[in-house]
Amino acid sequence: MSNHNEAENSGHNSIHWDANKIPGWNKDLELAFSAYKGPYTPGRVASRHKTVCEVLVSGAVVQAGISGALLKIGKQPVVGDFVVLLDQPELGSRMVVNILPRRTCLSRGAAGDGGGEQVIAANLDTIFIVTSVGKDLNLRRLERYLAIVYSSGASPVILLNKIDLEDNPTRLVEKKSSPLQVTCQLFH
Repeated sequence: MSNHNEAENSGHNSIHWDANKIPGWNKDLELAFSAYKGPYTPGRVASRHKTVCEVLVSGAVVQAGISGALLKIGKQPVVGDFVVLLDQPELGSRMVVNILPRRTCLSRGAAGDGGGEQVIAANLDTIFIVTSVGKDLNLRRLERYLAIVYSSGASPVILLNKIDLEDNPTRLVEKKSSPLQVTCQLFH
């Protein structure tokens, strides 16, 4: 297994960056991670595939499994989570063993009869909502998306796509069928 300064080949292109920090890492996370000593490493989940995550660590992207103990208690890391990795190079193993506190959390109702919550992503600052201006523009749906984004703790940005196909772009701001107030800047 390679050290933390080299990216592992996971079938995807390796990602490197010059920073010796994990993107978004701050003093609050450093304090939360300070309880871990020994073979533990902080990281941030870049992608997740069932029980394996690609995790950003200082200067590299590595693969890590998710511990059975986390799965058993229903804690599952999502993209954006800051995590604690148990690093055991002698065994060729990295394992996500805990999730550090989330600052923001984008979630929705889980599918099925359980009625639980499905976390989609964590620790997001800004969420872009993209919609077409044509027949697809639905202000009520846009309101629902805005409510989800605001409840996550992130800031929303609405991007109107295909504005060049709209015959009368000013109708978008003149439409009063919804309490949603949209401020638009049209870029040509």
